[in-house]
Amino acid sequence: MWKIALLLAIGCIYVASQETTISPRGREICQRENAKCLRNENRLGSTNDVTAAFNNQCRRTNRRWRNITRCQLANATCQLTLVRCQTLSCDNVLRALQSGPTTRPPRTRPTPRTRRTTRRTRPTRPTRGPVTPTESTD
Repeated sequence: MWKIALLLAIGCIYVASQETTISPRGREICQRENAKCLRNENRLGSTNDVTAAFNNQCRRTNRRWRNITRCQLANATCQLTLVRCQTLSCDNVLRALQSGPTTRPPRTRPTPRTRRTTRRTRPTRPTRGPVTPTESTD
């Protein structure tokens, strides 16, 4: 019985590992869906309620945000979910649209901390220690 359970567990791990690898199939799906969206853009329009809400939300956090179209949002959503396994956020959508589906998003470096130019020194306190005897001159 435990052999069957072990075999089943190994099979599940294998299937899960195959699902998480980045495959060209995901990129092909995104390219196909984007081409279909662009073909229908004249008929369906370049914006809808979802893109309007997404653009408004991104503009609240980034004043320099430029509106994206329905097909751009669909393409970025496909890339982020099928190819990159990332969340749908304004920054991730912008990176996905700039880099295209074939490249990985660039790693961002943390902002360096600014150093203080002057360092304040604390005033020294007099120490309270035993009084040392002074030498007497006799």
